[in-house]
Amino acid sequence: MMVVVQTHRGLEKGEVVGPCFSNHDQFFPHAKSGRILRSFCDSDLELDQSLENQSVALAVRAQALADELEANLLILDAEILMDQVHAILRIAKLPAISINSLTKKLGESTGLQFFLEEELPAVEAGCGKDNCGSKSGCNSCSKGSCHSCKSK
Repeated sequence: MMVVVQTHRGLEKGEVVGPCFSNHDQFFPHAKSGRILRSFCDSDLELDQSLENQSVALAVRAQALADELEANLLILDAEILMDQVHAILRIAKLPAISINSLTKKLGESTGLQFFLEEELPAVEAGCGKDNCGSKSGCNSCSKGSCHSCKSK
């Protein structure tokens, strides 16, 4: 069920996937929690579709500005939240320079306040031998007893 949620970032679209339990953070550490305000209604759906289109344009604009500032980063995604005041930029890597100039200029031209979420590259675990990381383990690291096999 789609819902409108008040989070620390602002009003967001959320999805209820099941009942909440007291230790859900332990099993879903990356889940965003907040207070459910209401079920999604027709006007929320219309706003969401409009914001999706605006978010795509914002991502393009942010990338152009990042290139202009020679910030050496890739804008993966932008999301304007339902409060239409806050936005999230998902970026591939942080540059050596401060990205405050990017968000400041982007904020001045859009009127939005930004949260940045850095998307980290996937890290491969294991020693690289055949079957490393499998339940049987690889023969070169004591049949799965090394930390490399266990971490995969």
